[in-house]
Amino acid sequence: SEDKPELSSSVKALRTTPHISITYCTGCRWMLRAAWMAQELFMTFDDEINSISLLPSRPPQPGGLFTVMLDEDVLWDRKKEG
Repeated sequence: SEDKPELSSSVKALRTTPHISITYCTGCRWMLRAAWMAQELFMTFDDEINSISLLPSRPPQPGGLFTVMLDEDVLWDRKKEG
């Protein structure tokens, strides 16, 4: 069998640091709000966050979506928390 190369510490860190995803409604024109939220999260938690994704929500998905997730956990959902 082939020996797999050892992962560098920076690559290992990327696999363990959190990922944020922000899903936003395109029909509500919330892209700028999502981008602002991403910027604020990076500025506040720059050493703790690995990446942030902006995910546009388009039909047939329901309108009004704005959800912030940390890995698989919902941090904030506009429909639930207003």
